[in-house]
Amino acid sequence: MRSVSLAIIGAGTAGITAYKEARRHSEVVVLIEGGPGGTTCARVGCMPSKALIAAAEAVHGADWLHRRGLAGPPGSVDGAAILERVRSLRDDFAAGPAGMLEELGDRAIRQHARFLEPGLLELADGEQLRAEAVILATGSEPVVPDHWPELGNRLLTSDTLFEQRELPARLAVVGLGAIGLELGQALARLGVAVTGFEIGDRLGDLGDAAVSEAARAALAGEMELRLGQAVEPRPDEEGVSIEGEHYDAILVTAGRRPHLAGLGLENLGLDPAGPLPVDPATLRVADLPVWAAGDVAGLRPIQHEAADEGRIAAHQALNTGVRAGRRVELAVVFSDPGLARVGPRPSLLPAGTVTGRVELAGHGRARMNDRDAGAIALHADPATGRLLGAELAAPEAEHLAHLLAWAVGTGLTVDDALTLPFYHPTLEEALRSALQAARRAAGHRRQGLDLPQP
Repeated sequence: MRSVSLAIIGAGTAGITAYKEARRHSEVVVLIEGGPGGTTCARVGCMPSKALIAAAEAVHGADWLHRRGLAGPPGSVDGAAILERVRSLRDDFAAGPAGMLEELGDRAIRQHARFLEPGLLELADGEQLRAEAVILATGSEPVVPDHWPELGNRLLTSDTLFEQRELPARLAVVGLGAIGLELGQALARLGVAVTGFEIGDRLGDLGDAAVSEAARAALAGEMELRLGQAVEPRPDEEGVSIEGEHYDAILVTAGRRPHLAGLGLENLGLDPAGPLPVDPATLRVADLPVWAAGDVAGLRPIQHEAADEGRIAAHQALNTGVRAGRRVELAVVFSDPGLARVGPRPSLLPAGTVTGRVELAGHGRARMNDRDAGAIALHADPATGRLLGAELAAPEAEHLAHLLAWAVGTGLTVDDALTLPFYHPTLEEALRSALQAARRAAGHRRQGLDLPQP
């Protein structure tokens, strides 16, 4: 029987990063992957969706010129060609992680694995593998209500959308979080009649009501939004029916759940349906010699967080003595306007936190770009003025959000941030307005000049 110091199950972002980190401290590490290889981000997530968004933005730009009387009508959209381009780019990005497995030789095991007991794995071919520690990095899968698969090929998820050969004429998008908003708006810009359904009353998992409403008002101009509405789709002759309305297909974007099937978790005394009992600080699963990283851990299902968790889990599993904290939370939705959250959700901020808000309507640079829909909410400690987090709906929100994440992560106060430069005319000037609003909300007045002190 083969024995190793560490076995890592899953060769996505978390698993690959864990393997690379572990190999710095041990020669006896294996990476196990029974699926196609490649990361969730590259195969079915952030990369193909951004390729679709890029095409949609180009089409939208041509349409904008026509609507403003600055150019003739745009040409027709070749949906099949766009989807083919998305797949080509997707395959190129996915080839890198998948190709790494081929380079690892016998350190890569291209089979599924399951637990027989703590520290003992069984591979698909019946061979057993003894491991002093195991990292689970098996990723996630789309959430689909139990009886909805009866819809057959009318039902799409982010795992299957990019395999379609043509764009549907009418599409229902169920779930308006990050995935639903990005794909729904992109498809609408490519000529698909999109109706978005969300059981909650806010978009993109936003907690600030004003930011969510600004996002809703902007996005409602491109696709129909039905908030606070559950759906029960039924197959009809040519597609799907929801409350008597016909759609060619339904795209389910109601979130993703940890992929746990077939791991033999019952042999560890764990519920095979999950969730895993993961310690957020150490990523250890219960008191077992097992750690979880990436989407399967169910903590921060975002690509850069998966990489961080892979590193943390590797050091914890090998007991290297290296410890690490976590970065400031940063979540982005690549819609237009973009949505972002920096730091904790508003509901988790300390009692008494103050918020400075600013609307983008009329903002100089945003207005020149004809993209002045949105709002920014900055959260700060009223006593110290320290920035605690933010939510925003703004053009290309990912850039503003990075600046805010760096500010929160380095412990800047509102007054500190206001001594930094704000070039004119830029969207960053809206951050200055929001910082000033936060200072007023805390009941503070400017002391001296908002300039560095000599």
